[in-house]
Amino acid sequence: MIFHDEEWQVIFRALLLGLELSMLYDFLRGLRRLGRGTWCTFVCDLVFWGCTAVLSFRLMHRYSNGMFRWYAVGAAFLAMWLYGKTVERFIRRLSKALAGPAKNALTKLKRLAIIKTDRKRKEADSK
Repeated sequence: MIFHDEEWQVIFRALLLGLELSMLYDFLRGLRRLGRGTWCTFVCDLVFWGCTAVLSFRLMHRYSNGMFRWYAVGAAFLAMWLYGKTVERFIRRLSKALAGPAKNALTKLKRLAIIKTDRKRKEADSK
């Protein structure tokens, strides 16, 4: 089997698609953690799978003349796997390292906001 330039272009585009979908999934995973509910999970999953379907269909339609190519699917999965083994691990370690100081800072800001509202209530009550 001899690959032509168009097929190499499909493989390259599929690799990029796999990276894009992995980054989208990481972003939506962060939103899911912030939302903490079945509704938020449902919406994030719907967005991810909708984007996956549309982008995959567009890739196959535009660059493969509508033909389903297994090597394109394999290239996308390979890119997702490589992303998970390299970049995603770095991002997780970084987020874990920053989570503690960020949580402490938010707790202190929350305490300051509570103190300010308590002072305002006391001032209002004394008038």
